[in-house]
Amino acid sequence: MNAKRADKKNYDWISLGGGAAGYYGALHFAQLCPLSHCMIIEASSKTLRKVKISGGGRCNLTHSCFEPSKLSSFYPRGQKELISLFHKHGPRETLQWFAQRGVPTKTEEDGRIFPISNKSQSVIDCFEKERKKLQVSLKVEVKIQSIEKTPTGFVLSCRSGERYHTKFLLISTGSSTQSWNLLENMGHTVISPVPSLFSFNIEDPRLTDLPGLSFQNVGIQMPVISKNLTQGPLLITHWGLSGPSILSLSSKHVRSLYEKNYQTQLRINFSGNQSEDEIRKEIENMKSTYSQKNISTHPPQYLPKRYWERLLTIHGITKEAKWMHLSKKHIHKLCEQIHHASFSIEGKTTNKAEFVTSGGISRKEIDFSTMESKIIPKLFFAGEVIDVDGLTGGFNFQHAWSSSRVAATSAANMFS
Repeated sequence: MNAKRADKKNYDWISLGGGAAGYYGALHFAQLCPLSHCMIIEASSKTLRKVKISGGGRCNLTHSCFEPSKLSSFYPRGQKELISLFHKHGPRETLQWFAQRGVPTKTEEDGRIFPISNKSQSVIDCFEKERKKLQVSLKVEVKIQSIEKTPTGFVLSCRSGERYHTKFLLISTGSSTQSWNLLENMGHTVISPVPSLFSFNIEDPRLTDLPGLSFQNVGIQMPVISKNLTQGPLLITHWGLSGPSILSLSSKHVRSLYEKNYQTQLRINFSGNQSEDEIRKEIENMKSTYSQKNISTHPPQYLPKRYWERLLTIHGITKEAKWMHLSKKHIHKLCEQIHHASFSIEGKTTNKAEFVTSGGISRKEIDFSTMESKIIPKLFFAGEVIDVDGLTGGFNFQHAWSSSRVAATSAANMFS
């Protein structure tokens, strides 16, 4: 029998949670401590489920933002704390780790980074190959009933009656209510979780029958909640509005939106950040330039033709109407619809493949230089279980890689 596996119930490291952070942390600890006994425990029957479905099944590993302070700005919660993590292990180190293990990557125009294979299975296969190489044990369908702190580490008691002993424990269970309850019983504070990264349900004649229509750069805000403008691409969906600008705005204001039951006003400047006067001058110049041409065939450059036609129809302007006949009243109305169009948000829609939770273990109770609990020695945290969440684009995975790597390194430095 392999001496490294002689005692099946005593471990040096256990990752509780078989997702991205759990695997990455266990593999790093096992590599840094070759004589250690390591294990990953997963409550469900399958591991790495988010890795499998993220990025439409391609796995958006990280983002091509390599400056720590800039990278941290993509996290509505955790921005300040993550800077030190990214200095220790950021996207560059993540990409190097995967490349060394046979997962080369590519960067797309929007900064998202994927395996060249375009298959999340490449990442899963890499993790499993590394786990077996480093002899890291894996247990699935294991329900932890209690966690007890001992002088030497922790005892994890399972519903099946089994008990596992470990010197170091990494909590990487994502948005697991059961795990949060266990940690609250141990003295930690859980910030009440609410959904993050969601799009808006909006019923409006300006959007009807236009799903898939996109705008390159708009400025959006929710005046009742915040006057700050968020800019970025916008997408019309079957249920309302989505796209990077909407996901960013919803993520920044998850608490306020939750308190309002996801019902408030959305204001959109379709020109991006032009003033109403600038837009009016633009429309008047177009009237002069295209006086003999149809209004419908010459939209402002930032508006898709189909959306421009919809605005004209709503205001009683026919497709055959000439620019020379456009009245001051219609110019005023069109300028309003471009500069500060108001829409009523009537709920949210979450893309299950990109589901992210805002909330979790309080950041105040974690030492982000080590990812160790400030309350319980040798207890570490990584990934979504913490009250940290990023925007869409590979940022949440990067937090998982960085936090679990730092936790594993910190524990390894204490290992003897």
